[in-house]
Amino acid sequence: MCTFDADHLKRLQATANQRWQEQESLRSETARRDVLRGRKVLIRHNPFGQYLADGRINGANVVFILDTGATEVTLSLSLARRLGLQLRPGGQTHTANGMVERWATRLDSVDLDGLVVRNVSASVLPNMPEDGVLLGMSYLKQLDMTQQDETLTLQLRR
Repeated sequence: MCTFDADHLKRLQATANQRWQEQESLRSETARRDVLRGRKVLIRHNPFGQYLADGRINGANVVFILDTGATEVTLSLSLARRLGLQLRPGGQTHTANGMVERWATRLDSVDLDGLVVRNVSASVLPNMPEDGVLLGMSYLKQLDMTQQDETLTLQLRR
């Protein structure tokens, strides 16, 4: 699991909107129709090689950092409290910053530009930056992912 310091995360978030605009210019007209229908999402990586995207958890706006190395969607304790999530003891987990206590929860919905998955397991960590959400495999395993050059294409499995 990967964690970021607050300044690094702010820089990443600042590039998210710029990246979205760049992504729009990459899409063909057919791909645009697919995005509008919520069938495909194309994300271009940032200068750090990370895929960032705006999305929603239970209807609240968040910034996702796609992380195939994270077992679950992972969010901060403060964000979990703001979303009113029910937390259960989850034991300890190993992070890039060492062992930390974690809480387990379930998310009613995770929405990445129309790719909505319901009832997603998640971890809550006390040392996560406030606004960043690691979009881990508890969500990503529901998608087909294809990477070509600097672009990641995501599509819900049928």
